[in-house]
Amino acid sequence: MAKPIAIVSSDWHYHIYKKFNKDNSRTIAIENFIYGIFGHARKLGVPILFPGDFTHTPKGISTELSERASLLFRSLSESMNGSL
Repeated sequence: MAKPIAIVSSDWHYHIYKKFNKDNSRTIAIENFIYGIFGHARKLGVPILFPGDFTHTPKGISTELSERASLLFRSLSESMNGSL
């Protein structure tokens, strides 16, 4: 089997959902998926191509989501040794 040259994923629709998100479980599931994608890419030594929607709505993001995203990307950056 040939080694993949990249991981392609899109349309994560990261959001603080009002429905089906008890204790932010839906938002946390998206974060865990993102951590998984980055971990898999690191393990394979390939880049991630992301041609889709990161957030759920184009109208902007809440302060809470902005703070969560900042922590998420900081953590990912640190886990990738600054090579995000």
